[in-house]
Amino acid sequence: MLAVISGATKGIGRAVSIAFAEMGFDLALGARNQEQLEEFKLYLENTFPKIKILSRATDFSIKDEVSEFTKAIKKKFGSVDVIINNVGIYATGTISNEEEGLFEKQMQTNLYSAYYLTRPFLEEMKQKKKGHIFNICSIVSKNVRKDAASYSISKYAMLGFSKVLAEEMREYQIKVTAIIPGAVNTSSWDGIDLPKEEFIQPKDIVDVIINAYQMSKSTLVEEIIIRPFNTNY
Repeated sequence: MLAVISGATKGIGRAVSIAFAEMGFDLALGARNQEQLEEFKLYLENTFPKIKILSRATDFSIKDEVSEFTKAIKKKFGSVDVIINNVGIYATGTISNEEEGLFEKQMQTNLYSAYYLTRPFLEEMKQKKKGHIFNICSIVSKNVRKDAASYSISKYAMLGFSKVLAEEMREYQIKVTAIIPGAVNTSSWDGIDLPKEEFIQPKDIVDVIINAYQMSKSTLVEEIIIRPFNTNY
């Protein structure tokens, strides 16, 4: 069994990588920072010596880099069982005043990355009639924020991608689940003076993903909305 995870070295990606390793999954891990990726791989190899791990420094907003990552996965493992599209970046700004190029960067990182990583494995999944794809969206996929315009647009589109893919894959018994969280205590909030203990914790997201994955073959969890009790976040 193989789980492919983008943005694997921090926050949700790191926590979910460990969770799938604990379940005995081999892992294919991608993130931009080579040093952090190597350190995390070494930790996993020491902690879970029985599993196989492929790691590759990848900027998931760049199609060619994602393509090289997926080719390496196919060469080493062949087929894929779980894909977790986790990579993403947050930025503020309105449509009328955000910096030039921010829209393209947000779309490439938060939306195109999932398309690039998922599409190469779909035919194999369809042939096996087995697999589960998790797309990490955001609460702004449901309730947009005008002060985070491009981020909201990209995450709204990410939910659309997840919905369309779920319908396309349904006849092949491939599950697609959109995770829709409010503020999660990850490095995205570093340097911001907010009470992170009131945020959703990465383990909470992982618990939800594992629970959805382990449901019976006849059950599909299409969307999961997770919010802090404090609705300001």
